[in-house]
Amino acid sequence: MKGRTSLMSPMIEAGCVALLLSASWTLVARPMQSRLDRATAEVAKAQAEIDRAASVLESDPVDPAFAMTRVTDHALRLQRMCDLSSDTGHLYETIGELARQHELSIDRMDPKRITVAVSSGPKGSATKGTKAEKGQPTSPTVIGSGYSIEVSGAYGSIASFVESIEERTGLSKVMSFKLLPGRDLTRPDAVRATIETAHYRLSKPLIEASAKGIE
Repeated sequence: MKGRTSLMSPMIEAGCVALLLSASWTLVARPMQSRLDRATAEVAKAQAEIDRAASVLESDPVDPAFAMTRVTDHALRLQRMCDLSSDTGHLYETIGELARQHELSIDRMDPKRITVAVSSGPKGSATKGTKAEKGQPTSPTVIGSGYSIEVSGAYGSIASFVESIEERTGLSKVMSFKLLPGRDLTRPDAVRATIETAHYRLSKPLIEASAKGIE
């Protein structure tokens, strides 16, 4: 009996080890293998997409004339937006006309100075204040101006007015918008709003600068 017990002990230990190995595979190794298989499949899929994109680019090169046309068209669209906000007198009249279209009264409209942040550019590149090399075209700089506007009227009209400033006055942005109680007691629906705007223009035509840079 004692001999049988001694013989059974190694068998029980071996069985326990087998169970532990099986549990380790089920709880640890198998999930890790599954994640590895999924990651391998994702890598293969990404590589296939890259190879497909590369083959498309090689078989369908961009025509230089077509690329030049697209760049020029984009520059012209941007230039037209700049033109809408470049003339401060025209801009003043446009904002006044927009207010009238939305049945608003402009109580005050004062010009304000807008400072445009200038990026220093990548390390080693020219920064503000440095002279351009002889014969090299200089890029146009961005110039900003703005208005502090106080209007009165219905809330919905004021909201539409704010939206139209950004949509119809070129490169323009409403920087802040504050509602105030109306002064006209006979019109309980009327409110006042103080609106701060910023308008941007270029120091010289963009398309001219682009053309010189390409030549």
